[in-house]
Amino acid sequence: MDIIDNFSIINNQICLNSYKLVIRHYKDIDKKEFVDKDYYVNDDRLIELETQIIPKHKLLELISKVKLDNEQYSYMSGLEVKTQDFNKEINEIASYGSKEAYEASLPQAQDEFNLDMDYRMSKMELGL
Repeated sequence: MDIIDNFSIINNQICLNSYKLVIRHYKDIDKKEFVDKDYYVNDDRLIELETQIIPKHKLLELISKVKLDNEQYSYMSGLEVKTQDFNKEINEIASYGSKEAYEASLPQAQDEFNLDMDYRMSKMELGL
């Protein structure tokens, strides 16, 4: 499982996936040939699959459902993505380890820091 499997993008925001599902896709009605596919889904998508899609489709079968332990990424839930390269951006945000570290790395945080430093240096130069 890749780190990216823990996340999905909904309305340009990062959402945590809660479950790993294995769904069997049968090739015909006889159910002799099939392909198993992994799906990483959030709670809403799980409900939709379990109540609407799988029971109503003869060629689909839910094989397993595993709850993901992605507590270490909970700070990322709801963060807005700023680029179209979601995988790279999610990996970068996850590398910071906390929301505070990520926000401190943003350009506007750096600008505020630089402005504060300029102010302090000016006061020192004036002897205040």
